[in-house]
Amino acid sequence: DQEDSLILPGNALYLNVLELLVDEAMERYGKATGLCPCARCRADAKALALSRLPAKYVVLPAPAMPPMISLYREEFSSDVLAQVLFACSSVKEHPQG
Repeated sequence: DQEDSLILPGNALYLNVLELLVDEAMERYGKATGLCPCARCRADAKALALSRLPAKYVVLPAPAMPPMISLYREEFSSDVLAQVLFACSSVKEHPQG
């Protein structure tokens, strides 16, 4: 989540790109998978998906973010989608909340 990112001098951002991509995929596919929309189930699914993906931390100036995110989106889209679908299904079958 960009709000959780550390803002550095020159408006550079420090973030895990895959967390941003998982957030996007959760928005797109969470409801479609039947995942409970409560904050706990969504957080559990996000944590499970992220724990099964490699971290990809970058430091980018804000203007460079959109093109770099697009590159990472293309590179990791299938991995992110697979893990988000797996996580949503797992949490749906075994909710913790």
